Amino acid sequence: MNSRPLTFSSIAAFAALACAVSSASAQSILKTAGNYSALAGQGITVAGAGFTLTNGNIGLFPAATTNITGFPPGTVSGTTASGAAAAIISTGGATQQAQADLQVAATGLAAMPLTANYSNVDLANLGPLPPGVYKWNGAASLTGALILDAQGHNNVYWVFQFGTGLTTAANSSVKVINAGSNGGSDDGIFWNAASGAIVIGDNNTVLGNYIAYTSISFTGSTTILGGGGTRFLALNAAITFAGPGAINALGSPGGSDWTGGLTLNGSTVVASAGPVITSPTSASGTAGAPFITYPITATGVPTSYGATGLPPGLTLNSVTGAISGTPTTAGTYVVTISATNTSGTTTTTVTIVIAPTFGFSHITNFSARALSGLGSNTLIAGFVVSGDGKNLLIRGIGPGLAPYGITNFLTNTTLTLYNANGTAGATNNGWQVTSSGQNDGALMASTAATVGAFPLASGSMDSALLVTANDGDVIPLIRAA
Repeated sequence: MNSRPLTFSSIAAFAALACAVSSASAQSILKTAGNYSALAGQGITVAGAGFTLTNGNIGLFPAATTNITGFPPGTVSGTTASGAAAAIISTGGATQQAQADLQVAATGLAAMPLTANYSNVDLANLGPLPPGVYKWNGAASLTGALILDAQGHNNVYWVFQFGTGLTTAANSSVKVINAGSNGGSDDGIFWNAASGAIVIGDNNTVLGNYIAYTSISFTGSTTILGGGGTRFLALNAAITFAGPGAINALGSPGGSDWTGGLTLNGSTVVASAGPVITSPTSASGTAGAPFITYPITATGVPTSYGATGLPPGLTLNSVTGAISGTPTTAGTYVVTISATNTSGTTTTTVTIVIAPTFGFSHITNFSARALSGLGSNTLIAGFVVSGDGKNLLIRGIGPGLAPYGITNFLTNTTLTLYNANGTAGATNNGWQVTSSGQNDGALMASTAATVGAFPLASGSMDSALLVTANDGDVIPLIRAA
């Protein structure tokens, strides 16, 4: 049986961790359910050589306490989020209240407005995922590593809404990178299976608060779990642990428990801090030509957006945050944009450069969308360059289509160029870094803005190439990586 040790999975500077303030002292959206490392409706079972649950109670409601089995060899130790000694809690008023509090949190999480819908997409294919609310209409799977990118911000959260349940494959993992100055101590991670079960595979690194409408179980060979702030909460069925293994409910930075970033407004779950605007800081267009839509994007589930100082002819959709229209006057405009949620308003500026209209017209930006896949389903988008020394920006967009309502996009694209003789040339997978490892993200972003191409999210697995083509080139192939 696999017994490799597992280490805490959030990457942050030591200095940030040392000065982090624990969020465990403030009541989370879980309320009294946050005092449990394992809470279930019908039973809690520890199989095998035992399982260690630290810094959280275990309990049941409505089933009787006798349905908690496997202790010993399983153990419960440490203190809860409220500071009391952790223990097995007899079925009764305390566990009933904890289940009621859990139901409120689960319902509120399921109702939060979406950042994106990733139905039918494996979580392992999402690349570094910024804070937000992500939904799967049905079941979801994780078959590898999922990286959560805090982008240097504090008090952020990731909410995963599953229409049914979640299943993870062997050796899957979750980790947080680029934590803010608080080291991640005030961040939140919630996995919410609205109508089904959660099944954790062998040798997983788990992180955050796992909530299932029915059961939570671990495959027979699972021996270890992450100690980085984890709890398992089942509303209406049982939790089955396959031991040996360990859970530490308060094991995240500063002794917190990944319940930050959110608060309850009555029974509604809302962001506990104002939005953090993540939009590009520049955009461009041409007077008299349709402007490539610029979306204001922000963390914290904004309820409205604002923009002042827009070029004449451009307007803002205050609900979606989209700036669009046809600019009428050339110039450089420093536009103040804002995002507002239930906790406040955040502002920043974006520079929009509108070029003058020339006496002739030519295509500077052309795009097309088609189906692509593996092997014989690779997309071949052929075109021919006339003349030598033509500078081209060529992009293969997959995840970058998500903000525009497209759900069946490629989650990880590879772009390869061929010349007229069929010889492969430049290739790219991950638009910011070249095949030689050079980071060209800033150049790619500025070039895209210059020709009016929509911006790509940092860390996304879209592909892009800057090339100088000669007469007779180029045939680009776009495929799933």
